[in-house]
Amino acid sequence: MKFSFSHLKKGFVFLIVLIALFALISLFTKAHLELLKLNYYFFALSAIAFIASILLWLIGWAYLIKRHSKVSFFSCLHVGLNALYGSLTPVQIGAEVLRSLQLKDSFKISFSKSVSASMVAKGIKFLVIAIIAVIVIILLVITTKIPSLIVLGLGTGLFVILLAALLFLLPLKSNYGFAITDFFVFL
Repeated sequence: MKFSFSHLKKGFVFLIVLIALFALISLFTKAHLELLKLNYYFFALSAIAFIASILLWLIGWAYLIKRHSKVSFFSCLHVGLNALYGSLTPVQIGAEVLRSLQLKDSFKISFSKSVSASMVAKGIKFLVIAIIAVIVIILLVITTKIPSLIVLGLGTGLFVILLAALLFLLPLKSNYGFAITDFFVFL
């Protein structure tokens, strides 16, 4: 994919429209009043952690692509960074599609390889989140007196995270993958 000023200009126009849209929504909902109460230290810390997690995930994804194709690691990373705007879609499916399309277009890497790498990376991400969530929930339950309704809510959230991890990782074994496919076809 080549750089062009026309893409840059379109990107800036889109960014300005997006900022204007968010400003209007903020004014109509009075969200800006809540944003003024923001703890900037925690905001900066969370933004850094978010960016670091995205980069870490992209590095893992690029490593998986690199292991099964002749494209360089930095080219994979470049494709991954180019597709980040697709992350605005639910479960970041748009980013996966953009990465797959760019890999196919630029390096002739099949959709199955790029989607497989994305599924494994996303599954491992959910698995790590699930492990951290288990530790946090156990520590919360042990160290504080939490109402049972909140523990139930935390447990439900943990179940969803574990289900997502399984949904992404189980298809690595073909018989589980076909069973999951059959289940969704049945619905």
